[in-house]
Amino acid sequence: MYFDSVGGAAGRAAFDLLGVGGRVVMFGFSSGEQLELSAGDLWARSLTATAAIGPRILRRPGGMRDLESAALAALAAKELVPLTQTFPLAQAAAAHRALETRGTVGKVVLVA
Repeated sequence: MYFDSVGGAAGRAAFDLLGVGGRVVMFGFSSGEQLELSAGDLWARSLTATAAIGPRILRRPGGMRDLESAALAALAAKELVPLTQTFPLAQAAAAHRALETRGTVGKVVLVA
């Protein structure tokens, strides 16, 4: 199984690594381009593909608005605290290494 939040050429390269019977779950395209797939791409290796969030959330009664409102209220009440890890700007290279090696949790923020 492959979870794709990048799309574009990087998403396609990862998709091409799936074995027979594999599955791709798409939930974003931070590259700016969606993962392009054809029926032939799926058929050739008996793969399945699905979108994780967008279409399902948008079909909920009321869409996402009530979820957004609840999340913002929890954030304002300090019941929801974002996970962040900070690095001094001078240690930007170390921050990048930490991201590459999955040595971080949450968002990485460079501070001056």
